[in-house]
Amino acid sequence: MKNLLALMLSIFALTASASHHSEYVDTRDDGTTTRISVVHDDDEHYATYEKNGVRYITRDLRVLEELETELERSSGYGREEARLGREEARLGREEAAIGREEAQLARSGDDSEEARRRIEEKRRGIEEKRRDVERERRAVEEKRSTERGESLASIFERAVRDGRAERRQR
Repeated sequence: MKNLLALMLSIFALTASASHHSEYVDTRDDGTTTRISVVHDDDEHYATYEKNGVRYITRDLRVLEELETELERSSGYGREEARLGREEARLGREEAAIGREEAQLARSGDDSEEARRRIEEKRRGIEEKRRDVERERRAVEEKRSTERGESLASIFERAVRDGRAERRQR
């Protein structure tokens, strides 16, 4: 019983700590890497900005709030784009199934006009769905470009210029 109580208390302690960590990593074709991390822990709140081996840190709450707002906005668009990608993949699987069905009909000799019409109707339905997904994708891209906020790097670079972030040795 004592062990169970100790186990329950330790699990509670682990789950009770309110910790949140957001991270953004950008690796360019030229090999430069930018990493921005925002950490909210029980007793600590800070963000780090690292580019080409130079690291800055800030504990300024205004800067942290700006970074979190931009990260959330950006991740919302990322989630929407991922959903659209999953939908495109699903449509691709449906199209592959239609191709298999068509091949099976041809092998079995049941390549009737009715079967061809049914398959063509399925293809048109998938094509219509693809056009819908493409319209949604364009709408998300347009919304992203019109609502473009300040980049994460520029928020941190401004904080460095304003003295609200300091350089740290690694």
